Amino acid sequence: MVGRPRSPSARTEEVLAGIGTAVDATGGGFTMRYTAMVVTAMVVIAARTGAA
Repeated sequence: MVGRPRSPSARTEEVLAGIGTAVDATGGGFTMRYTAMVVTAMVVIAARTGAA
């Protein structure tokens, strides 16, 4: 379900442990380049007062 946290399955735990072992074997860290983008929006609801 979207928006509901799930506990990791046994397979996910196994994969993550393997990744951790591989990272540790190559020095324990890595650099990951990424770009973050934030988009915001504002909805303005204007009440009609009848004035022009």
